[in-house]
Amino acid sequence: MITGKIILKSATKLSLDKRFTEIAKQAPVVTPPRIQQQANVIIPYSRQELFGNKRPNVVNIAQRLKKRSINYRLGLSSNTNVNRLYTPPNKPRVFQRLSYGNRRRFDTNGNNLGANRFLFGGQSGMGVRLRGQGRIRGTRTFRPRTRGYLNNNTISRYNNGNSIRGNKNNRGRRNTNNNNFNRSNRGRFGKNSNRGRGRNNNNNNNNKNFTKETLDTELDKYMAQTKLEKDNWIYYLLRQDWDYDNESRIKNSIGLYYEVDSNGYVMFCPCMGRFGNQAEQFLGVISFTRTLNRTLILPHWIEYPSRSRTSTQIPFDRYFQVEPLRDYLKVILMNDFMIHLADKVWPKGKRYVFCYDTQVNDNNDKIGCRAKDGNPFGPFWSHFNIDFDGDVFFQPLFFDIITSNSWNSKYSSTEYPVLAFSGPPGTNQHSIPIAKYFIYSNYIQEQAENFLNKHQISPETLLAIHLRNGMDFERACTYANEKSNFFASAQCLGYNLEKGIKLTNDICYPSEDNILKQTEKMIQKSKLTVLYIAADGNHMFDKFQKNLMKKYNIKIIKYNRPSNQSEGEAAHIDLYILSIAKNAIVNCPSTFSAFAKRQRDRLEKSTDFWGIDNDKLINEQNIEL
Repeated sequence: MITGKIILKSATKLSLDKRFTEIAKQAPVVTPPRIQQQANVIIPYSRQELFGNKRPNVVNIAQRLKKRSINYRLGLSSNTNVNRLYTPPNKPRVFQRLSYGNRRRFDTNGNNLGANRFLFGGQSGMGVRLRGQGRIRGTRTFRPRTRGYLNNNTISRYNNGNSIRGNKNNRGRRNTNNNNFNRSNRGRFGKNSNRGRGRNNNNNNNNKNFTKETLDTELDKYMAQTKLEKDNWIYYLLRQDWDYDNESRIKNSIGLYYEVDSNGYVMFCPCMGRFGNQAEQFLGVISFTRTLNRTLILPHWIEYPSRSRTSTQIPFDRYFQVEPLRDYLKVILMNDFMIHLADKVWPKGKRYVFCYDTQVNDNNDKIGCRAKDGNPFGPFWSHFNIDFDGDVFFQPLFFDIITSNSWNSKYSSTEYPVLAFSGPPGTNQHSIPIAKYFIYSNYIQEQAENFLNKHQISPETLLAIHLRNGMDFERACTYANEKSNFFASAQCLGYNLEKGIKLTNDICYPSEDNILKQTEKMIQKSKLTVLYIAADGNHMFDKFQKNLMKKYNIKIIKYNRPSNQSEGEAAHIDLYILSIAKNAIVNCPSTFSAFAKRQRDRLEKSTDFWGIDNDKLINEQNIEL
């Protein structure tokens, strides 16, 4: 349940319906704590559709809110929509926090007080605070009162020599302000005493025949006098378009249960390498999980901050949307699973980890999977307070399967509801098209679009290049040979080397001279006016400026990471721009480049590789799952 407050301030003439329409149209981007505030940005509709943003989630939420029946908004009846998730009994809906309470109030004779029963809410729940009205829903003991300088119509505690201690909830002893809109005067000499708990209550209208329609009208009329603060929880909830899966977050916050998948779950640690390698592992495990008809528990991404002795875990939905993946298989965020389902589905004492065979560790004589030995294995599982109660060796089974018979017969969901793997399967040719379901979150898209807008750059004028020239990759390329694939080189050599291209050092780790020559050739051919450089090592910025900027009158830029942004997050800004640029040149064996290339295939954009003639390459977007 959300425990935040709604504080109503200022005034406006808008109705309740118009207000939420304006929220949908004008709500600013609100980011969660620890993330830099982002300015509003308009992503062109052409690219919105390409990246799955046909309509922002905030619009969908506001539209659904407007369509709620009056009964639902007032909390007087239940929603009978069978397509909703299971709703626990007596759980308040999040949108009812904007409606009057659902508990009736009666006078001493047992008569229903009608609409006035809603003015002070029910007997339980935190409720929300309306300025000067107390809480609409909530315990009466928490009912706030304005005093003096907090009064809507007074500046200080003293007005014309009389002590003013509030108007809409007045407790002042000599409240002489006749202009006050008093809902409850408790003062001894209050002149405008309406219904309330204080003395001098002369309001005999109990509104016993108040209808739902008139009550809704009164609500609209009152809300027209107020304005929601942009930093309150409802604004935050309606505008959560960054890295969160909006639908699951909203369902969670209104108390809806997650339904248990009787077919079981698959959990894994993406503990091999940085993002490019982790993305490769995702493709393999998605294919495996779908074949088993289980639900994939989406783990956190693992990042390795500079000068840090341990790894950090980043929620999956900070960088990518969850809903597109649900079009292909059943998924749940790992944090949601551990909070809402783990104790029921995967209780402590029955948590087993799966590995192919016993693992060897010179520093540990224990025989088993050793799932938590070292970094990032230990920090990853410990982040979710997971300790394993036993090891399961699944040899001679393999991940690359066509049917689920062998796995499901040996490891049934009743005995093993969660298959938790210490390491995931790798990708193969058949799982490559799954990459199209990885759609960047609005949080990442907006940062990248802000950067492009700041430099007044259109992707249609952009040549983006990726330089995989770190020292680690230079050493790795010494192990490459011409007779086999290396890392992600299948994207340019073919999975069976059928393209007839040999992996040379000029392809794996091209020289600076070759990089400059191929970039210049592409600029001459494409007539593009902006060069964007993404690199994990030397950006060669000065050399590009010296050799190309004045000669071809082009702008040369790179993304400069803010001090409060992680290196891993900045890398996704590079990937997004590499994906949408008009042309791109990337590294053949690099898994980081492979992710950008697959994004470009989905967008039907051609991609070049360092040291390879583009005529020998084909896009992979037409391969069917």
